[in-house]
Amino acid sequence: MKKDKKISFLDLNINCYIEKIQDKIRVLTNKRDYLIIDGVEHWQEKNSKIYLRIIIIPLSIINIENKDILVILDNMTKFYEFGEKTRFMLKSFETAKEKLLSENSILEKATDELEIINKYLQSRNNEEFILLNEKIIKQSMEFEILKNQYEAILDSIGLGVMIVDQNLIVKNINSLALKYLEINYEFIIDKSLIGINNSKILSDVLKRISETMEIREPMNFIIDSSNSEKQFLDIKINPINKKKNEGVILIIKEGVLSSC
Repeated sequence: MKKDKKISFLDLNINCYIEKIQDKIRVLTNKRDYLIIDGVEHWQEKNSKIYLRIIIIPLSIINIENKDILVILDNMTKFYEFGEKTRFMLKSFETAKEKLLSENSILEKATDELEIINKYLQSRNNEEFILLNEKIIKQSMEFEILKNQYEAILDSIGLGVMIVDQNLIVKNINSLALKYLEINYEFIIDKSLIGINNSKILSDVLKRISETMEIREPMNFIIDSSNSEKQFLDIKINPINKKKNEGVILIIKEGVLSSC
């Protein structure tokens, strides 16, 4: 190859990155704009996979007469691996939460049945009644321990959870959800969310809850946190029952915007 011969970057087909971004580079050639492509997979030698972020910057942004294009390949492998681990952890949590809710429903049904039996046996002061009453107390204590463990798990991974019925009555809420939604009421259980305060965050959330109840499909959205301009709340709303309106479950986590 002669040294003075110019080779177009767009004509090179030496790897998958150039092939993937050639068309995008052609479009950007005459634009004063940039492009970011996330999640490009690449298999290296020894069969190891990495993830790249490709940043395409026409230098005409700096100098309109400069038609060169800067292409940056940023190795984001660790970031994507962390994301995969986080998704796996959240999936495991969702499975555990569903199991816990199922067990809670069974336990509540059993408790109701035991209460009926208890009322019947109250008229009979005998040893059988005493043993049954002790069993009820033991089950109630076990349920309280399980509930405390569940709330401790939520707090440890920074998740706020709130359960609201079809009438917007709060059936359950943990301390992080109270904090994230700026609810100051100490006794909010079995109270309506409507009109408890004028928080903009809660107003936005109430609107999304109503939409989720109407379409009965999960909804995920992000709103700014009042704690800091760099913080946001990632909120997921799931209908309790997709076939009929029985309320929703909110899962809230706080994130921080990247400074990059």
